[in-house]
Amino acid sequence: MHEALVNEYMKRGEMHAALAEAQTTLRIYPKFPAAMKSSGFDDADFRVVNLAVELMKVGENDDALEFLNGEIANSPRFSVAWSNRAVIRYQRGEITLAREDAQNALRLDPTNIQAQYLLNSLNATASLAPQR
Repeated sequence: MHEALVNEYMKRGEMHAALAEAQTTLRIYPKFPAAMKSSGFDDADFRVVNLAVELMKVGENDDALEFLNGEIANSPRFSVAWSNRAVIRYQRGEITLAREDAQNALRLDPTNIQAQYLLNSLNATASLAPQR
């Protein structure tokens, strides 16, 4: 039921309502990203990642990470999922994992600006680190 509401709210562009239903669904059904992917509506990959981005905007990075992990497992060639997961990992201080995700995103899509920017930032930070 909550999954259907998420889909309906997303179709209507009511992201706050979709986020609330998604959070409820994740608490009830932790495998929700896979269920959402299989629900059959158009542009499922973009919708899952867009929902993850909206979750990130409101500080729900754990839930966003679940969506992105599910999306990457279901569509491992979707560059945008990798670059958004890289951002979350960077924010968590998981620099090695963030770098790997950004590199994967660029391997899949060399024009992924988000991944390019993050990787450039990581490289700049590394070059400023004191040498031992």
